[in-house]
Amino acid sequence: MSISVTWVDTNDALMAAAQPWSRATTLYMDTEFIRETTFYSIPALLQVSDGEQAWLVDPKTISDWSPLADIMGNANIAKVFHACQEDVELLARLTGVYPQAIMDSQLAAAFAGLGWSLGYRALTEKLCGVMLEDAPHITRSNWLQRPLTPEQYEYAVNDVVYLSQAWPLLRDKLNERGWLAACIDETAARVKQMLEQPDPDSAWRRLGGLERLSEPSVRVARRLYQWREQVAVADDVARNRLMRDGVLLEISRLQPTTFHQLLAIADLRPGVVRRYGDQILQCMELSETDNDDLALMPSIDPKMLRQLLAPLKKVVSHWASAHDLPEPLLASRTMLTALLLAWLHGTRLPDWIEGWRATELSPMLMKVMEENRGLVDTV
Repeated sequence: MSISVTWVDTNDALMAAAQPWSRATTLYMDTEFIRETTFYSIPALLQVSDGEQAWLVDPKTISDWSPLADIMGNANIAKVFHACQEDVELLARLTGVYPQAIMDSQLAAAFAGLGWSLGYRALTEKLCGVMLEDAPHITRSNWLQRPLTPEQYEYAVNDVVYLSQAWPLLRDKLNERGWLAACIDETAARVKQMLEQPDPDSAWRRLGGLERLSEPSVRVARRLYQWREQVAVADDVARNRLMRDGVLLEISRLQPTTFHQLLAIADLRPGVVRRYGDQILQCMELSETDNDDLALMPSIDPKMLRQLLAPLKKVVSHWASAHDLPEPLLASRTMLTALLLAWLHGTRLPDWIEGWRATELSPMLMKVMEENRGLVDTV
């Protein structure tokens, strides 16, 4: 598809590009970034189209992002991405603005009956009749290099050009099926979840496997989790480069007291031990003085969980079939488990049962849980 493309690599050029963006009702956007060893994504390219022309913005040479911040914060301009999570997180950090009016074509495709977690290549083929090249080597290429290769350039432009063709068709399908409002509601909820900063005092409780640890080991796990979060942000290191969850739990279980013992732990990188070993060992020492209440996230016997999940999953399956929607969009196993635990323990129910699910699906799920309360022997 032939379209005018403008390369934007100065503050003045970004300000000029933002003029037509500010007059648009819908913008089609994508980002390229590097995120392998760092905590934060390194922005490498921003692609924007208004459906008539496209812009490739070079973040390496731009320092004033206020024109883009005005666009991202404007609730009257829809910003359409495909699989938007990392794009939205990157742009929120780059601009310092909470993004407004975000739409996700992958999520919209699910509401439109085109399938769950549909890739961009499959989306353009279904809606635009275009077979884009399957090019993982381009996706994983060095997007920080300049100039871009011809393949990178074409790939970057296609990411927004065909999105501008696909989105109006998706929107029409959503209107026809009556799911446009629900799609907007769901996207806003997911963006909020993406950008919410977890409470450092409670996020550690979400570690899987804590229930298998002794209380002293849980205290160590809490210290290690909080240490990992602080260091990852301060040193801009990916969490898993520091310590994977499984390694964190193993250290908590073994409670090593020497560098030699740390080095013997599988999958704990020697470089991490050399640089942070003293701090890791200090977590063991400090945990011994922690005497506060260690109430964990509500839990449930696995057998009972399976028994209670079965009728809930059946409701979701029937409702999904009746409305031609993917089951994971309605309620995944993780979502249903969180609902069950909150219901059983009388804590705040998860946000997802509100919004567009609240009219039909949520009341059905709540009814089924009440009908199966007899299965609950102990909590």
